[in-house]
Amino acid sequence: MLSNGKNAARCRSTDRGFAFRILRLAFTILPMPTASRHPLRAAVLDLGSNSVKFMLGQQDGARLTVHREEAITTRLGHQLALTGEICRAARHATLRVLRHCQRAAAAYGAQKIIAVGTSALRSATNRDELLAPAREILGAPVRVVSGKLEGELVYAGATSYHRWRQRDILVIDIGGGSVEFVTGSAGRLTRAGSLPLGCVRVRDALLRGRQPVPRELWAATVSELAEQMRVGFKKFTAGGAVVLGSGGTCATLTALHRADHPRVPVHELEGLAIRRAEALTLLEFLASRTLAQLRAHPRIPSRRAEIITAGACVLLAAMRALGANTVHCTTRGLRYGVWQRMLAPTPFKTVRHEICHHAPGERAE
Repeated sequence: MLSNGKNAARCRSTDRGFAFRILRLAFTILPMPTASRHPLRAAVLDLGSNSVKFMLGQQDGARLTVHREEAITTRLGHQLALTGEICRAARHATLRVLRHCQRAAAAYGAQKIIAVGTSALRSATNRDELLAPAREILGAPVRVVSGKLEGELVYAGATSYHRWRQRDILVIDIGGGSVEFVTGSAGRLTRAGSLPLGCVRVRDALLRGRQPVPRELWAATVSELAEQMRVGFKKFTAGGAVVLGSGGTCATLTALHRADHPRVPVHELEGLAIRRAEALTLLEFLASRTLAQLRAHPRIPSRRAEIITAGACVLLAAMRALGANTVHCTTRGLRYGVWQRMLAPTPFKTVRHEICHHAPGERAE
C-alpha cells in the first residue's frame, strides 16, 4: 500500500510538471497583448506647394479607417520659381491652416501628428521662417523630405491598394512644385526620381499665369516639359507596367473625364483611366476657358482652377515622355504612404472611408 501511495504521488507530480510545461509552451506561442494592438489614432499633414493635405485616421490591426480628409489651398509655392522664397501671404495662410489642423487633431484624440514638407520647403531659401512657428503650433517638427523619399512615400501609398500591390507599376505624382516618377514590382520599389516641374511652377514660369492659354504657348510648354522629362527621367519607361497618376491634378482630370457620370467621392475614382488622346482633349478644353469659367465648373475645385491647365500640361508631357497610352488614377497618395511608413504599427491592408470632411468649396484630393 505504501509503495502504491508513493507511485500515485509521483504520478500526480509528473502530471503537474507536464501541465506546467504545456502552459509555458502556450504562453510562448500565443502573443501577449501589447500597446501596438490598441487602435492608433493619428493625424498626417502634407505641406505641398499648392495645398496642405490633412488626414485623421484610426488604425486597428490591418485596417485603416479614415475619418477626415481636407485639401486646403495655401499656395506655398506661389512665385517661388521666380523669387526663390515663400511669400509672406502664403506663409501666414499655411500657419493658419496648421492651427486649424492642430485643433482638429486634438479634438479627435490623435496620439501622434506627422507633418512632412515637399518641394516648396525643399527649395525655399526662407523655409525656416515657416518651419520654426510650425513646430510650435504642432508640437512636432515638419520633416522636409527629399524628392527621392517623396517618391518612396508615394509608392507606399499607391501600393496600399490591393489592385496595385502585386503589379508592375509606374507612378506619376504631380504636385505643385515637383513631379515624381516611381517604379516598383510586387510591392517592392525599384526606382524613384524627382524634377521641379510641378503645376504651380509651370503656371508661373512657363504659362506666365495666362488663362486662357494660347495654343502655341501650351503646345510649346508640353514639348519643353516632355523633353526635360526624357532627359531627367531617362531610366524610366512605361514598358509593360500599369501607369498610375497621383495627386490633385490627376484626380481632377479624372473627374472631368467622367463629366457624363454622377459625381462620386474622390476615393471612388481609384483605377479609372485616361488615355493620351483624352488627356489632350481635356487640355484643349481647359486652355480655352477663362479663369472665371474654370472656377464655376462643378468638377473643378475653385482654388485648383488657377493651376489645372498647367497640371494638364504636366500630365500630357509625362505620358509622351514615357510612351504611355493610358494613366489610371490612384487616390492614395503621399499621406497614405506617410501613414504606412512612419506611423503604422503593422502595414495596413484595407482602407475604409467613414466620414470625409473638407473645407467649403474644396475637395479632399
